[in-house]
Amino acid sequence: IGTVEGSTDFVPFTESVGRDTLWHRFRNLKLTGGTTYWATVRAWNKAGLSTSWTSDGFRVMTEPPLVGEVFMNQYGDTSHVFHTADATKISAYWHEFANTQGSHHLNIHAPSHVTYQWAVGWNEYGFQVKNLTEVGTSKAVSEGFDLEHGHTYYVAVQATNCAGLRTTAYSKF
Repeated sequence: IGTVEGSTDFVPFTESVGRDTLWHRFRNLKLTGGTTYWATVRAWNKAGLSTSWTSDGFRVMTEPPLVGEVFMNQYGDTSHVFHTADATKISAYWHEFANTQGSHHLNIHAPSHVTYQWAVGWNEYGFQVKNLTEVGTSKAVSEGFDLEHGHTYYVAVQATNCAGLRTTAYSKF
């Protein structure tokens, strides 16, 4: 296992696992968050000739996405308070929650994948009006509700990275 494609600077070639082995488990590795690793397998034939194969890189993710900002209008009103005369709809917009450690899979076509859920409640941490609901990678959502006049509503947006680590941001409506 190496920190450069094809290298074995992290775990050198040290053991023969046998010709019928399809996988091998390494124990007690001290992998570092944000570091990219590649696994290389080398095989020899009876004539002593060898060939190697290196996996796609993988990155160890130890941190959730950085918290983004949630807005109640598409103009990015930083007051996080929005007043409306429409008691039938809540719309929420958010800036992307940064995935600081990148993608767990380093295929050059793979994005730093973050998915989102949203919820609506009567307090900052409540989901009394709408439970957390998947919205995929969208950064905006709008849905009809039966809102009560004079009440304050909060929208929660939860971001989950490809390692399953989560962070949540809130806005007041």
